[in-house]
Amino acid sequence: YKETDDKDILVKSDGSKEDENDPEKKLRSINLDYLNRCTKSNTLLMMEMISVYLKETPPLIHEMEQGVKNLDWDSLYTAVHKLIPTFSIMGISPKFEDMAKKIQGYASKHEPADDMQELSLQVENGCGQACEELKEELNLMKNIK
Repeated sequence: YKETDDKDILVKSDGSKEDENDPEKKLRSINLDYLNRCTKSNTLLMMEMISVYLKETPPLIHEMEQGVKNLDWDSLYTAVHKLIPTFSIMGISPKFEDMAKKIQGYASKHEPADDMQELSLQVENGCGQACEELKEELNLMKNIK
């Protein structure tokens, strides 16, 4: 992609344009390049790792939400600590990992912060979007295999 004068339009390498504001063409939140390299393109292993992510992430998100809500520092720290490595494995934007690390820092110091709820919500939304995309990827892999 190359940038154009219009910040919402990207030009693909083939010269066609992609509008980031077009809801049908929203940017993906995952990039499976790292997972592909780690698994040496082993589709079955990739499918297994994606399945584990899809199974384990929603309960961790719930645990994080409850930890924030109840100021349960130990469960909050544990949930976020388990989530952090999954961002890079599934190719999720580093900004979510940074947010999770910030929450983890608050939990380790037992310090409530004004932005803790908002950070938690953003991490939840990022993981939710990733789960939807990973379900699609998993279905595609099942159909190819």
